[in-house]
Amino acid sequence: MKTLKTSFFLGLGTLVIMTSCKKEGLEPSRYTLELEIIKKQYAAIVENKIDAMVDSMDVFTKSAADFANLPIAGRFNYARNKFYPAQRTFMASLMYASNSGALSSLTGGFMDRNVSNLNYGFIDYTAGNSGSGIVNNTTINLDYGSLILAEQNGVAEDRVSAIQCLEFLLWGEDLYTASEGQRTHFDYVNTANYERRKTFLHTTSGIFSSLLKNGIDKTSYRAKLNTESGRDFTINFINAISNFYGKFLAEEMIGKAVSTGNEGYELSPFADQTNYLLVHLFNELQYLMQHEDTFEGETEYYLMNLFEDVDAQRAEKLKSLINETETLVNGIGMVFDQAILNAAGKDVLNKVKSNCTQISDILQQYIVDLR
Repeated sequence: MKTLKTSFFLGLGTLVIMTSCKKEGLEPSRYTLELEIIKKQYAAIVENKIDAMVDSMDVFTKSAADFANLPIAGRFNYARNKFYPAQRTFMASLMYASNSGALSSLTGGFMDRNVSNLNYGFIDYTAGNSGSGIVNNTTINLDYGSLILAEQNGVAEDRVSAIQCLEFLLWGEDLYTASEGQRTHFDYVNTANYERRKTFLHTTSGIFSSLLKNGIDKTSYRAKLNTESGRDFTINFINAISNFYGKFLAEEMIGKAVSTGNEGYELSPFADQTNYLLVHLFNELQYLMQHEDTFEGETEYYLMNLFEDVDAQRAEKLKSLINETETLVNGIGMVFDQAILNAAGKDVLNKVKSNCTQISDILQQYIVDLR
């Protein structure tokens, strides 16, 4: 178990000294100090993660605008390279919006519109229709308001403000299971409606970045933290992680992709980055369970330390599942859209799905213990 270093906490005019101790079978009320530590440290972690997401999206947005202004191969490849970290940090941040507790006010409802099966024919040409999409519909203006209105008038899968829209504009339709989409910078130079495509990329990257920032309300988030107990914060935080890995990853993404063979449910349906994103998300889970960074002068106590103190055997099972799942994802051996059509690949993904569900269930058991 984690040893609590001797630390000093000033609260309600009382100086409390906390020293190392072993907590066998204690009632939930006995974890009050530990839960306040969790709240303080993880509230800061969340803000740091959100800041990193916004920073990486700003870098990408600028690179997309630079390419739209001068559509040469070098700038196109640079924009693609800057999209990767923006996509990774965004996907990891989805978990912070997947509950109705303290974290939801930080990210708002914007995240919900980025998890559906994108209708990319709403955006630009497809193999089956060279004239499809807003890019080729010259009756639709490409300013911010017009594009948002077009999205609002469409069905749930008609998105211009989703991160998958930006991915499609950079990679194009993924027609081959063994490779990513084959769009090149020439689509922005000498093809039909290429000027509109440049404008569309510029505008939609700005829309995404703007809506992302507008959905982040740190003032409300911090105000809620001031009134929220460490227990409530921790329960909401654990619930967010549980929902993300159980409902979103296991059911909405992996489950639907495997059962339907539809690559549209991938995290990255055009750039074929889904496997890398899954590895990143399990690295993120490792990070959240046992945060390696330390805060100078602070007590080192993290979620896995709490879980070990509440139920050590269950904590070992959780650690084993996380490690096993990360190994499974690293060993898929083929891109995701091949795996969902391949018997061996489907077996691995179904095991990943099962592990995600078990991880979610264990986290829910800890919530029951802490209430």
